[in-house]
Amino acid sequence: MAPVPGKSGWVREQVQRQSGATAGQWDVYFYPPGQQVKLRSRPEVRSYCENELNEPYVAADYDWKPSQKPVDTVVQEPSTE
Repeated sequence: MAPVPGKSGWVREQVQRQSGATAGQWDVYFYPPGQQVKLRSRPEVRSYCENELNEPYVAADYDWKPSQKPVDTVVQEPSTE
């Protein structure tokens, strides 16, 4: 987890999926100040900002792109040549 630049108290977490068809891809979550509530989507962050914090949602303040590249989960068999 890492603090969100310019958003006092907000924390950003990125988690790599470990299994399933999308294993290796990254999910990004935001935690509001002093809360254990995991916000999983832009609409959830917008709703929280507007309804709980009574402040405008500014999309540019929240970086949803993972800072790490997804891992290729395809296993290639070794060559028998």
